[in-house]
Amino acid sequence: MKKQTGFTPIEILVVLAVIVITLAGGVLVWQRRALPIASPTPSSITSDVFPTGRDLPPSPSEPFVLEFPQREVQFTDMDEALLECISFMHIKQGVSDRNSIEFIINNEKDYQALLQYRSPADYCDDFRLPAIDFSQFTLLGKYADGGGCSIDFVRKIYRDDTNKEVIYSITVVEEGMCKMMGVSMNWALVPKISPDYTVRFEVQ
Repeated sequence: MKKQTGFTPIEILVVLAVIVITLAGGVLVWQRRALPIASPTPSSITSDVFPTGRDLPPSPSEPFVLEFPQREVQFTDMDEALLECISFMHIKQGVSDRNSIEFIINNEKDYQALLQYRSPADYCDDFRLPAIDFSQFTLLGKYADGGGCSIDFVRKIYRDDTNKEVIYSITVVEEGMCKMMGVSMNWALVPKISPDYTVRFEVQ
């Protein structure tokens, strides 16, 4: 009897099945390696991180505006018009008392009351206060003094709408060792200040 050397049909089917399974597994592994990792889309970021529209960050195209609570107010310097004849130097007050002198004038009556501080100098006998429309303006005044060879008064006025406040800042700049004293009432005419605002004076 001759010995059979070939494969039986069943063995051939088993071998083919093993080959098919092996090839199929290799294709799946190759596909997993070849596919790129999906990056999150903007819509997915929006829905996951910012669930509501109001939580979205500002668009880069929108400019970022930094808001300050105070803004500088333009004013008219009234020192030259009033300082010459409206003087507090002849009043018998101590220096500490003079440093507390300040004015917030919003009407004609209070304005005319300044004439009680008129200088006794002969050239001030006929002095008249310059006209001011108090429906449009407020007059501020704050006494300050300094010493030296040169004295300057740097004035800045700010309006704080958040706290409903007007800040009048006066910086006294002194130079030199001269025994000379300079004074100023720092009269400033500003746009009408609302009655519900307060005024704060600062002298440095």
